[in-house]
Amino acid sequence: MFVAKDDSINKADVLYLERKAIDLATDCSQYGVMNEQQGKEISLSNYQRDIMDEFFDDVCLLASFIGCPIFEKQEKTNMKNGENLFHIKVRDCDAHGIFNEIDHSIRILKGSLLPQSTVPSYRDGEKRNAIIAAMSKPTKDGFWELQRDYVLASPSTAASYCSGRSCNGWTHWINDSGQSLDELYRSE
Repeated sequence: MFVAKDDSINKADVLYLERKAIDLATDCSQYGVMNEQQGKEISLSNYQRDIMDEFFDDVCLLASFIGCPIFEKQEKTNMKNGENLFHIKVRDCDAHGIFNEIDHSIRILKGSLLPQSTVPSYRDGEKRNAIIAAMSKPTKDGFWELQRDYVLASPSTAASYCSGRSCNGWTHWINDSGQSLDELYRSE
């Protein structure tokens, strides 16, 4: 929640900011956006639009500062010759992801196939299913096909979301050479 120091923001401004936030958060794919509305297209004067864009820039800065990078695009340019590309095939999923060496997050790539079901013992099953369903389309053979990239904070969380069960991502994410994340980044 963000507020202005005075009553300078009206309902049209809020609707403009909401639409801008939904669009940017969806485009950045750092988190799943589970909004039922896409936000309304609002026409503001150029002057008011500039003021709201500046306000939104402050919101983005503050969100990043408190550790919530919902409005930040993760760069894909640091991957050379597929060196950070990994795959997981637990429970028949066929997912592909890019490992970020800096924060150890995994960007699950668009087109990955994830099972629609979870094992009964998986405690985050409902949350996982809601997030995955919001950014996927079902296939006729019981899988979700991701329609956009999705970033998860750790290899194990990403592996669990991909497979629908608890999973050690450090050992299950494998590159094209057959090496796990654990072998490449934790064993020395």
